[in-house]
Amino acid sequence: MEDLNLSQTNIALSCNASKTTVNKVLKAAKEQTLVWPLDPKLSDPVLGKLLFPEVKVVLEYK
Repeated sequence: MEDLNLSQTNIALSCNASKTTVNKVLKAAKEQTLVWPLDPKLSDPVLGKLLFPEVKVVLEYK
């Protein structure tokens, strides 16, 4: 997205999201070396898991 010269504020406004959310998504995309345009075979659920893999929660009972 940096190549498109869009600010995080503009992205947030156009997506109706917070700048914090935009920052987290862009950071995750950078860590996964995702580039625009995305592969059209990459579905939303797959992209979501790629960007934010499920965190395993361990419950501790006392």
